[in-house]
Amino acid sequence: MSDVSSFNSFVLIGSGHHAISVGDLLESIGVNKIFVCKESSNSENLTSYPEVEMGDELLKDSNNAMALAIGNQLKRREFLIRSSAMVTNLQFPALIHRHAYVSRRARLSEGATVFAFAYIGPDSSIGSFGMINTGAIVEHEVRIGCNSIISPGVTVAGNVSIGENVFVGINSSIGPNVEVQSEVIIGANSFVRDDVPSKSRVFGSPAKQQR
Repeated sequence: MSDVSSFNSFVLIGSGHHAISVGDLLESIGVNKIFVCKESSNSENLTSYPEVEMGDELLKDSNNAMALAIGNQLKRREFLIRSSAMVTNLQFPALIHRHAYVSRRARLSEGATVFAFAYIGPDSSIGSFGMINTGAIVEHEVRIGCNSIISPGVTVAGNVSIGENVFVGINSSIGPNVEVQSEVIIGANSFVRDDVPSKSRVFGSPAKQQR
């Protein structure tokens, strides 16, 4: 993980409500030079941060870093696919709110974001651009794939495997030793006790696949 203090400034990719939250996270760890780059010409800048364009020299300066601040998971994925070359050439350090706890034995890949009061246990790994939201608990030996979103209040028990582009809804729980494959949606307030195949939609307690 890169040390955020080594960068002169951050550019948020995205300018909506989620960008405000990412900016707040950055401010919590002492970053005071923050800019936004709108993900599209139709987007509105809802933040208080100044705007830069996608081709701005600020983005090309290795002394500056980026943060993916698009809240919608599908749009995040589209951006990562569309801008894969740009993402490869720019620095997206993992971000940890100062009120989160991440074990020194945990591993966070580029662009991973951990919000306030979240807990990441030992020997867990968060894939690139994964998001662990406010108050979520990720216990020991959990593996979470690229661009997966763990919503506020979620509890993930030990030795769970979560694939890429998974969305776990607010206040849900995943029991120990469960495998959730890629592109799964888990509805809010669900309890997942069994393995979930890819591209499934599961809801309820215990969670059942929806057809």
